[in-house]
Amino acid sequence: MQIAILAHEKFPERAKTAVGVLRYGDYDVAAIVDRDRAGGQVADYLPGVPDAPIVEEMANVEDADALLIGIAPIGGGFDESWREDVENALSRGCDVISGLHYFLSEDPEFVSLAEENNCELWDVRKPDEDLSVSRGIAREVDAEVILTVGTDCSVGKMTVSLELARAAQERGIDAAFVPTGQTGIMIEGWGNPIDRVVSDFTAGAVEEMIVEKAKRMIATFTRADPPAP
Repeated sequence: MQIAILAHEKFPERAKTAVGVLRYGDYDVAAIVDRDRAGGQVADYLPGVPDAPIVEEMANVEDADALLIGIAPIGGGFDESWREDVENALSRGCDVISGLHYFLSEDPEFVSLAEENNCELWDVRKPDEDLSVSRGIAREVDAEVILTVGTDCSVGKMTVSLELARAAQERGIDAAFVPTGQTGIMIEGWGNPIDRVVSDFTAGAVEEMIVEKAKRMIATFTRADPPAP
């Protein structure tokens, strides 16, 4: 999928979602949308990731399948200055991916444009509706589970987890990352946003993901040779 990443006035220092997707996501990034850095290149500010142009607005992006909101502001609100970019994306038939607490799929204007142009509004912070309390079934998964925690957001929990999984895979260890935050969900394409799950269901939500990931990996390795021990 070819995407544009919205990061107005925040790239790269305060656009952690944009940076995470650039580093770890399986996307073809057409452009970064940042009115303050327009005219530059990603490589000018962030080495070691695929390069892309930085443009002033979504209207300047020549080709994309989706617009991804690459900012995770405190409180997860929607900045009205982004509305024109989201509208432009939807009017062109682009899906919109958002990790905000403000759900784009509940904004009447966006919903109308998405329906009119056959687009998807993916609010990754919307938890599954059928979550349950923990049932103790994660212990049945034949795996060591490593929990990364921190005292605040933006301290590197996801980055550490992804790097550990990547390093283990490079050594031939059957390892995987289970996403529990908006950026990780965007990178992996699935998951449960734990900061939006009612606390009573948090353990169950993580347990279900561990079991689901184990099932996916077993299915994958039954179709291919397993990694070396």
